[in-house]
Formats: sequence, C-alpha cells, structure tokens
Amino acid sequence: MKALIAALVLSASFNTAFAQEPDYVVKPDSGKQEIRENSSAFHRIGKNVELGVNVLGFDTATLLTTGLYAAYRLNRNSSLLLDFSSGNFDTSFWNSNTTRKINSLGIHFKQFFGNTFYLRSGLEHRTAKYTYDYTGTTPYGARFDAQSTALNFQIGNQWQWQNFTLGCDWFGFSAPLTSSVSNESITSSNASDAEYARKDSQGEQDRMVKKTSYTFTRLYLGWAF
Repeated sequence: MKALIAALVLSASFNTAFAQEPDYVVKPDSGKQEIRENSSAFHRIGKNVELGVNVLGFDTATLLTTGLYAAYRLNRNSSLLLDFSSGNFDTSFWNSNTTRKINSLGIHFKQFFGNTFYLRSGLEHRTAKYTYDYTGTTPYGARFDAQSTALNFQIGNQWQWQNFTLGCDWFGFSAPLTSSVSNESITSSNASDAEYARKDSQGEQDRMVKKTSYTFTRLYLGWAF
C-alpha cells in the first residue's frame, strides 16, 4: 500500500515538473470594443461636426474634381455627410475647343469598420454642361446641358489627430438612376460634320451623366469638433 501511494506521489510530481505553462491569458469578456489610446478611433470620440475640403480627386467623367463637405457624426463610427464637388476639363487642339463642367451635390452615410477603414454610400445629383467648337475651314460644334441622380459608393481610409483629419476615397463609383438632356444643339455646314458632332455629343452624354463613372484617390482634409 505504501508502495502504491509513493508511486502516485512520484507520478504527480513528475507531471507537475514537466507541465508547460499556457501561452495565453484568459480575460473576462466585457462586451465592449477595446480602443487604443491616441488612435484615430480614439480621437473620433466626442466630436460631432466635421468640416473639410476635397483637395483633389480623379473622376472618369471630368478627370479632376475639387469640393467641400460637412459631416454630422451620429456616433464614433457613423456619420451623415453633405458633399459638393465640381469638375472642369477644358482642352484645345488644332482648331478645336472642348469644355466640360460638372457640379454635384450629394448626401451620404459613412460607416467605419475598425480604426480608419470606411464604406460610404448615398445619392448624388449632378448637373453637366458640354461645349465643343471646331473653327477650321468648315466650322461645326455641339453643346448640351444635362443632369442626373445617381447612387454613389466609395471605400477609403480616414485618419484623425486631435481635431485635424485627413482621408482618401481610394475607389468609388456613381451609377445613374435617372438622367435627362436639354438645350442640345448641333451646328454644321455639311451632313458629315454634323453626324460626327452628333456622335461625339452622344458619347459625352454617356460619359458625363448617363453611364456609371468612377472616382480614384480623392484626397480630403478637415477639422472635427
């Protein structure tokens, strides 16, 4: 009996001596998200209003865009935005002059996932104006006004330092739900030039208001308080 007890004690001592300590620590689950101090998510806390400038962006409809925005933060990770942007693209080449102008006003909802990454979506109303003039031997031209209402979507990152904020919409699209064209005119002294101008006008209408346009690396900065 003594031998059995001694064997059990020796076995327990052996197992204890060679047992490995766990490489983890169990903490109670509080049900709350942990936020690092001085992170962007931390600096969003307690700031309800954000005002900023869209410094520069690339858009397939007008090439370059700038604008202004205002946001009301519903909470640390959600906000409503009112966004105005404007794009102009003028070109002149070999007796031809082209002017494209687009203004857009949109309302969007932004949702953060984690520290800086977000999704943004909403509706955008766009107005466009296009003019083309050829001043060569046989002058001709085309012009129109147009507008559209589109579904807008972007993904991006936004960083917050105290009150200053810096962000970028890396990629987005604007898909028209409705569109209309007015004040369309074609001027030409012969049928072939008129047909060319008409096809060019149709292509510009598609690009500016009728078909999906895409945005890339739209940089913005602002102040939150």
